[in-house]
Amino acid sequence: MGAEESTTNTKYIECLSTLTKKDCSKDEKFWISLISMAPPRNQTLPSPKILFDITAHYPQNIIGLYQTCVKYMEINEKLSSDQPLPTVFTDQFAFVLNLINMMSAVLIQTKHFHPILKEILGTNESTENSQKDKQNEPKPEEKQETATTESETKVEEKENKEEIASKEESEKKEENQANDETDKKKNKQTQEETENKEKIEENKEDIPPKQGTENKSEQPTESTENKETTEQKQEEKTENTEKGTSENIIPFELQRINSPNSSLYVRFLQSAYNTLFRENITLFNEETFWLEKNEDYTQSISRLDLIHSILFNINLPYFAKIVGTEEVAMPIDNLEFPYHEFVISVFYLIHHHFYDLGANPSDVMTSLMKNSLALSAYFLVHDHNILTAMSDLENTVPLTTVKLALQRILANPSHLYFRESVAIIYGLLYSDPDTIQVFAEDGSTNEMIFALLQYLQSSYEQGGLSFVHVLIVSIIELFIQNSLTAASLNCPFNASFLATFRPHRGTYADLLFEILMNFIGKEPLSLQIFSTFANLAGYIDEITLYNSVKIGNAIEHLITSKDLDAKKDQLNAALTFFAKIIQKKEHRNINIQLIVYQKSKIFKELKTRLTDYNAPLEVILHFCEAAKTIFSNSGKKNVSAEEASKILMGLDMEEVFPVVREFEKFKHEFNDYLHDGMKNWATSLLSSVITREKEILRYGDQRKQQQQQKSQ
Repeated sequence: MGAEESTTNTKYIECLSTLTKKDCSKDEKFWISLISMAPPRNQTLPSPKILFDITAHYPQNIIGLYQTCVKYMEINEKLSSDQPLPTVFTDQFAFVLNLINMMSAVLIQTKHFHPILKEILGTNESTENSQKDKQNEPKPEEKQETATTESETKVEEKENKEEIASKEESEKKEENQANDETDKKKNKQTQEETENKEKIEENKEDIPPKQGTENKSEQPTESTENKETTEQKQEEKTENTEKGTSENIIPFELQRINSPNSSLYVRFLQSAYNTLFRENITLFNEETFWLEKNEDYTQSISRLDLIHSILFNINLPYFAKIVGTEEVAMPIDNLEFPYHEFVISVFYLIHHHFYDLGANPSDVMTSLMKNSLALSAYFLVHDHNILTAMSDLENTVPLTTVKLALQRILANPSHLYFRESVAIIYGLLYSDPDTIQVFAEDGSTNEMIFALLQYLQSSYEQGGLSFVHVLIVSIIELFIQNSLTAASLNCPFNASFLATFRPHRGTYADLLFEILMNFIGKEPLSLQIFSTFANLAGYIDEITLYNSVKIGNAIEHLITSKDLDAKKDQLNAALTFFAKIIQKKEHRNINIQLIVYQKSKIFKELKTRLTDYNAPLEVILHFCEAAKTIFSNSGKKNVSAEEASKILMGLDMEEVFPVVREFEKFKHEFNDYLHDGMKNWATSLLSSVITREKEILRYGDQRKQQQQQKSQ
């Protein structure tokens, strides 16, 4: 088996090497044979040097290779089979997708290859190319022997057929050309072009590979002599291309791809999208989603290769930015991605495989999960259609599956891929609040919130503040907007809190207040935290004195800050929290009422600083006046906190607030900060799974440095 694999590898590498030596762009048999030589999927692909050399020597071959891969994808997209496809198909499928990725990386890496990349993307709209489209360009076969000659000859090759015909007539007149070296060169060039045209006519019946052989039989001496010259010129051409010489950066005139309605790149992506859920390619038997039933993971391997290739190729602008080349436009706005099936499949994967992930980083299911989560994060930023798909989950997949998937994630905050899973949790809860209601009804939300708080604190202690903390606080904020979830936080918690920080024992609400207070002042979390407190205020039976003091001090710090105008939203949320709690007639929060009364002076001063009417502040000031009256009537001064609480208990809340002032909930918004942060985070997830492609980019950097050293 090993010897056979080695032979296969040698053949396909030799086949690729051929593309660096001659033009095979129109040789259909060659391309078919190349795909048939696909190596086993588990073997390492060749060095990117081959693809760099192909692009530098024969760019038409790199386009031909890309086009062949696209055609292969389109054929498989329509493939129908009653049985799982053989291993050789999986190998070919992986080979084609890897070639697409490698070609994209090579073309992105070098600025002088970008016109070729734009040709594949279908975005090459320069004036030069527009003019070329209108002209009858010479075919690539006509340039097969002459592409590596001197710059004078290249200029002559671009002349139109009428000029060439005129030269042919003039060549017959040899009376005054005996001592003219320039005319001899022209005569030789014309003969070569005539021979090329004859070869094209002779080989119209699809036998391009034999062109080189026929040429050698006709002119054995000249072919041998030209071989060394051609190789030397190819090397010179490679150096000139990568050094950025002004003339002939691309050694052939790019031809427009004759594709049906769209570019090669768009055709590839749409075909990849369409293949994501194809029976016996990525689905097993009658499956609709990714439910792994095949023990050899054949379908999962194809899913992984597809997702990975899609993820890399839709992020080409990011990689262009990394290597410092020009911005790349992506024509993918109107493509149809199967968001619905994809989202459901990801949740099924989490449900069935999350516990097993991470044991072996190279495991197929681990890699599939990481790539799928990275793609989910990308879509959450760039295409809100995925949110629509998430909002409709309950109609197509049992919510018990979704619930179990989320519980498995949140119950394991120390899991290797907990961080990668947070984005899809946020996306689901943001797009479908009804999901939270389902969790709240079966009493599982407290466990979820506990897991989030534990990860929030422990990860902050280990690595400081990051965007994942913003997402976690956002998820907690979304949970609290559900009234049943908010009320359930009055239950006591007994679980061990795995962090250096040790919270006080109490209710889940006490835990939430205590942990979130550690993040007040760490922007941009303050507004989210105060909004969460305000939404929670009406449902909490009691807040400990410890937490009441911490919250009071935080709000005092906010009120006395110099940049209060910039923190109006935070201030309004904080005041609303107090206003809601002090109006409660049942389950009164005496500790909060006591803190509010103690800070009466600060609230009065705040009113003088505000230019606009503030309803929560008016409620607070009204309460402070009522509390002042009852303390004055008690005749006691300098009382303890315990005794002060007893005095406040005598306050008749029906009399103080005969009509309770209602305040609207603070709605969570997917604001610009979250969007930008999610974008950066999605990029970090992408970077964690794109390893082979980054190696190609690094190779390109080394190649550039070598060329620069040569030029110096």
